[in-house]
Amino acid sequence: MKEKYKNYNKDRIAKDLRNVKIPTRLRDFIHEYSKVGSRKEFIWKWSYKVVEEITLSSVSVKLEDLYCAKVLLIMLVVLLDDSVDEKKDEELFHALSNSMSDPIVPKISRVEVSLLKGKRKQYFNIALKILTSLINEFKEYPSFDKYIELFRFDFMQMVNSMRYANLVSREPFLMNTKEYFEYFAGNMQGKLSGTVDLMASKKIDESELGSIRTILCHSQVMARIGNWLSTWRRELKDCDYSSVIFPLSVEKGFFNIENIKKGNLDLSDQQQAEIKEQLLSIWRSHYDEISSFRKKIHSIDVRKFQRGLENLLQLHLSSEGMK
Repeated sequence: MKEKYKNYNKDRIAKDLRNVKIPTRLRDFIHEYSKVGSRKEFIWKWSYKVVEEITLSSVSVKLEDLYCAKVLLIMLVVLLDDSVDEKKDEELFHALSNSMSDPIVPKISRVEVSLLKGKRKQYFNIALKILTSLINEFKEYPSFDKYIELFRFDFMQMVNSMRYANLVSREPFLMNTKEYFEYFAGNMQGKLSGTVDLMASKKIDESELGSIRTILCHSQVMARIGNWLSTWRRELKDCDYSSVIFPLSVEKGFFNIENIKKGNLDLSDQQQAEIKEQLLSIWRSHYDEISSFRKKIHSIDVRKFQRGLENLLQLHLSSEGMK
């Protein structure tokens, strides 16, 4: 790999993002989201560009519809994440996560939902509306029945990653890089998005499924690293414990848990550079692992997928401080 992600033009990428055209269907949901959420339109244009880049080459449905669906999936994840991360509303988070523990047949707890009033109830209803719309669309995909259990499993793992984030936010002594890479990669939706693509594909060689899942595992760790690299300054400032910068800094002796709890989180330029290079080195190792599957997988274009992951990292790095 020539590490093309290092040679990105921030101004060109910013221009490309400004020029992203949001389809009407997606814009309607963005309007609904704006009634309860705080994310600006930039994040949805950014997300639309991302799904254009990393959608598997095997899909056979109309691409615009698929891209809209995958951005709505991201919006759903944002609503779940922000309920506990930004709003610090554990009742709302538990009502959402418990209702969505089976995304195909949401189980709404009347007791939990009865605790939600006003804007909190509206927040909950919009999230469920998005989920219902997605499942109805996915049911029309050519391979929905074949991969529905896989989708259900991946969705529950995504929800579990947020439950882990909630645990760490309440007890920072749980921090460790091993579990951060294991659990927090899940809410980047690499496997979940890939499973949606499998449902939207007519022909996938079943003997390659294990290999495809393997590269999706690598891809969501790579996406998580890109996210960490582009949001860590905000997360340090906000004491957002979901950033791997926290356990990495503790393990390296840059500061300790007591410093974190007191908000004393200054990192020198040298310490920042050391952490950034370590994360990019891990990103490169996952990229190389995917390369080993180029001749093993024929149902999808692995090289094209890798180019999309390079572009995704550029999108992350060029948008630092904007998401």
